[in-house]
Amino acid sequence: MRRLTLAVSIIALIVLVLSCGEDDGNGGTENYIPHKDGSTWTYQVTSNLGPPYQQTQTINGTRNIQGINCQVIETIITLDPNHITRSFFVDNDTDKQTFYGFEEEEGGEITYYSEFPEGIVFLRYPFTVGDEWEIYSAEGIKPTECPFISDYFDDDDFDDDGQDDTMDISIKAKVEAQEDVKVTAGDFSNCYRILYSYDITLHCTDMGEIDVDYTDTVWVKPYTGTVKWQFSMELPDPMP
Repeated sequence: MRRLTLAVSIIALIVLVLSCGEDDGNGGTENYIPHKDGSTWTYQVTSNLGPPYQQTQTINGTRNIQGINCQVIETIITLDPNHITRSFFVDNDTDKQTFYGFEEEEGGEITYYSEFPEGIVFLRYPFTVGDEWEIYSAEGIKPTECPFISDYFDDDDFDDDGQDDTMDISIKAKVEAQEDVKVTAGDFSNCYRILYSYDITLHCTDMGEIDVDYTDTVWVKPYTGTVKWQFSMELPDPMP
């Protein structure tokens, strides 16, 4: 039996956004959601599960996913620089950013790979306070195969009884507010606060059904990108 509790805060240290797209209103040009190749965001990550570390995200090249030419965003952390995660996405520069796949690399070897043939729309823009949309919904899937949160599960046997478990999940997003954010990288006005709500039920062979409380909040500055990010995952205490 185990309890999974995770609380993480991520703030921008350095933002290097390369220009492209439309006039951003500040004398430069950029996409509403920046995605030019070479753009980089470096964050300071603090967690209740370990020491602080830095995380760098870089737009790096393209990858063909089932005939779709996707851009690649690579994520590397200082705790394990040999571990690289890559997400494959398309931004139509009009109203949405869609993800088509994900992979993990450890020491040059691909350790996990998943494709989303129909695409998962993670961002809809331009943002308006009050907007809501469904991102993903599935029933009876393996925890290690769930988009966006598979990293939090070591294996599919959540209750450690020797048998794999399954989960139901629904992910929804809501633009909650527009507010100013102050982080190490600077002061960012009129950021949009977006709440991602994960409705998760684990179906365990030994422990029965377990509801997981998971929320993910990001602050996005148009033409700049994500400047702050907080998320938490908690299981009932005591466990069933």
